[in-house]
Amino acid sequence: VCSSDLSKYVNCDLLLATFQKIVANPNSIDFDIINLSLDILPEYVKPVQDCINTVLSKGVITVVAAGSNNILNQTASLKNVIRIGVITLPSVSALSPEYDIVFHDEDIRSLTVNNGYDSWGSDSAYTALTSGIVATWLSGQNISKNPNRTSLALRYMKNNATQFISGNSLEKFKPYKL
Repeated sequence: VCSSDLSKYVNCDLLLATFQKIVANPNSIDFDIINLSLDILPEYVKPVQDCINTVLSKGVITVVAAGSNNILNQTASLKNVIRIGVITLPSVSALSPEYDIVFHDEDIRSLTVNNGYDSWGSDSAYTALTSGIVATWLSGQNISKNPNRTSLALRYMKNNATQFISGNSLEKFKPYKL
């Protein structure tokens, strides 16, 4: 979460200023995917959306953590992004239509900086996983950097996701779509 309370959260103003500095120089946009795994305060939605629109025009795909258990965060309201949600319940009757892709929130085991292991769950972990899936897909494609890349990546994810069926259990590490 970004907030003015820096003891717990990221500074929204600093985050936004960094994002705006990147998009202010179109020549600096030399990347393919942005992974936004944070919640933002409501007043930051429009300026962040403006930055996303700028990088989208340069063909950059943005994947965002949108919340868990149908409790959405502010990034779920962003447009032209791939919105990832997680469900911790063994089964659920409905999914928020704000999610593009949903995973069962199972911890992902990962390496740490000191060559150890740790387990991570949440929409943040699955947003990173989705960003990696999209990057792998993108590396095998011959798609020029254009504004349609996000919709193509979302189509790829949905074509390879399982249809969500109300009341069914969700399998570990499997992407679901509405």
